[in-house]
Amino acid sequence: MSSSQDSSDWTRVVRKGRKNRRINTESHSLTHAKPQTEGLRAPEDLEKDYKEHRERWEEEAYSCPRLRELVTAKASHLTEIDKAVHLGVGTFDPNDGLNLDGKRSTFAQLAAFEIMVEELEKITGGKIETFFQDPAFSAADKTFLENIGHTVLDDPKGTQMVDEKTLFFGVHLYRPVYNDALEGELPALFVGTGWEDWGDIFADKHIENVERIHKSYERCDFPRQRMDCAFSTTSIYWKPKSEEEGEAKGKGVVVEEVEIEDGEEKKDGDEEEELAKKLEATNIN
Repeated sequence: MSSSQDSSDWTRVVRKGRKNRRINTESHSLTHAKPQTEGLRAPEDLEKDYKEHRERWEEEAYSCPRLRELVTAKASHLTEIDKAVHLGVGTFDPNDGLNLDGKRSTFAQLAAFEIMVEELEKITGGKIETFFQDPAFSAADKTFLENIGHTVLDDPKGTQMVDEKTLFFGVHLYRPVYNDALEGELPALFVGTGWEDWGDIFADKHIENVERIHKSYERCDFPRQRMDCAFSTTSIYWKPKSEEEGEAKGKGVVVEEVEIEDGEEKKDGDEEEELAKKLEATNIN
């Protein structure tokens, strides 16, 4: 699968700002990560850190429970998904050892990916194989992922695996990576930067396949808490139940992204009922 730029040397792109902020420069796409080879932490230590981060993320008042509810409500017809491909999550052990925000985001994205797979397996009734690809992975990263049940692939094998029976998960990636992964059959589910979050300057440049999925699939904002940059400008797209449901551009579920302060308790009573209603399909022009 070809690309206009070298896809063998790409990384995650972390974008900060308010939801639905459009991206108008390429400055975020200039840094290329290389695998760390010295001072690596033991895979067992990475696994311990991940379990702690995942436990904290699952206890959040909004993000994790809403993600589970969303998959259950909107992917119930996607019974043939048999694999999940996660591209560009990044290293779990940053070089400086002090990049806590980056490390927290990486573990949060891994947790969200695993949680989506868990919910999808309840729908499919079978095992969903999981695959990871990122040139930034160190030897410790690869062993850590393999120890917790995932398969690590060399570039571009993961990109080439995406088809109609795939959950494609890739947060804050370069445009050509998205375009390559979505070049053939569109996946059943896609998590990544939405079409509307790219600036007009990039509307027809290495992103036409994201536009293709935006026009034919339903979508919502990825649920996240206020000031959580791990999933900023991130959308969830899913194949509609029928061709008729995906004909018009912009059609689909637009679940309002409810942002809450860290530590705010989960709403109950009438507020909980109202939030549940937001997960029902809302058609927009």
